[in-house]
Amino acid sequence: MSAKFTVPRTCSELTSGDVGKVKIRPIEDFRTVPAYVLLGDPGLGKTTTFQTECSAHGDEAEYLTARHFLRVSPGDHPEWKGKILFIDGLDEVRAGQTDARTKLDDVIGRLDALGTPRFRLSCRAADWLGSNDLANLSTVAPGGEITVLNLNPLTYEDVSRILELRLTTTDPDSFFRDARSRGLDGLLANPQTLDMLIRLVNRGEAWPESRKETFDRFCSLLAEEHNRDHSIGTQDVGIDDRLDASEHLCAIQLLAGAAGYVTRFAGPEDGYLKVEQTGFEDGNVIRAALSTRLFSLVAESRVVPTHRHIAEFMGARHLADLIGEGLPTKRVLSLMIGGDGTVVTELRGLSAWLAVHSVAARRHLTDIDPVG
Repeated sequence: MSAKFTVPRTCSELTSGDVGKVKIRPIEDFRTVPAYVLLGDPGLGKTTTFQTECSAHGDEAEYLTARHFLRVSPGDHPEWKGKILFIDGLDEVRAGQTDARTKLDDVIGRLDALGTPRFRLSCRAADWLGSNDLANLSTVAPGGEITVLNLNPLTYEDVSRILELRLTTTDPDSFFRDARSRGLDGLLANPQTLDMLIRLVNRGEAWPESRKETFDRFCSLLAEEHNRDHSIGTQDVGIDDRLDASEHLCAIQLLAGAAGYVTRFAGPEDGYLKVEQTGFEDGNVIRAALSTRLFSLVAESRVVPTHRHIAEFMGARHLADLIGEGLPTKRVLSLMIGGDGTVVTELRGLSAWLAVHSVAARRHLTDIDPVG
C-alpha cells in the first residue's frame, strides 16, 4: 500500500449526545462549517483524518498539534490569521492536569488573540467534557456555532480495501476468518490495531491470541526497528533492554503529564522532560530505546512515543513490573488518582492497561474505576 493511502472516513454529528440517532456522513461534508470538534477513541485515526482534511484546504489551512499551538505566542505567527486551524490532540495537553479545563481555556485565549478564526479541534472522546467544553469553546467560534463530530470506526468495506492493498502473505477472507476465530475481529475497525495485525501477519508470524498479545508483539516489532533520524551506535543493546527502557520512559512521561523527552539541550524544554530526569542510569540504553520506532522525532532533539495508546500499554507494563517487585500497589495508584478518589480522566488508558498487566492493581482498580 502506498504510504499516502487513506480510506475516506465517516463521522456522526452529535446534536443530542445520542450517536445512534444521527446520520453517518463523510467527514468532508463538514469542510464548510465554521468550527467543529472531532472526537474518537485511541488509534481511531483522528490525526490522519486531520492531516488529510487540512491538505484538502491547501494554503487556506494549517495543521498544528495542540501542544505546539499552546507552546508559542500567536503574535509570533501572523500567518495563522485568516486560516482554518486544525488543532490536534486536546487530550494530549490535558493529560496529567489537575483541572482539565485549564488547557482548553488556553486554546480559547489563543484563538481569541488570532481573531477567532475557523478551526477544528480533536480530542479523545473520554477526555471531552461535553456541554461544559462546548459552551466555553463556543465563545471563540465564528458565529458561536460548533459542530461536534464522532469519528466512526472503519467499515467492513474499508478494512477489506486496506487488506487487499497491504496483505502480502494471505488473502483478506483468510485474514478475517483467522481474526474472528481468535476473537480479534473487534480490532479490525481501529486503524492502529488493524495495522498491528497486518504487520505481524505479513512477517509470517503466528496470529496473536488476544489484544494484549497483539500489543506485546507489536511493541517488540517496533523495538527491533531503528529510526535513522535518531542516535546511532546503539546496536549492541538487546531488545529486552530497549523495551525495558522504553516502558520506563513511557510510565514517567504519562504520570508527569509531559510532552515527551529532550535528548540534549535544545533551548526551553516547553513541557518536555530531560532524559537525565528519568533516573535511568544507562544512557546508552536510553539512547537505544529512543532510536526505535516506539518513539518519533517531532522537533530537534525532541521525541515522543509513536502513539499515546502504545505509551499507555508500555507504561502500564512497567508499573506492573514494579508492583511485582514489591512496590506497594496503593503507592502506584496514588499517582493516578485525583482528589475525588477516582482515576483522573487523562490516565484512564494507563490504568486500564495496568489492570490487564497486574492482578494486584486490578483488584483496586475494579473498585476505583469499574467502568474504565
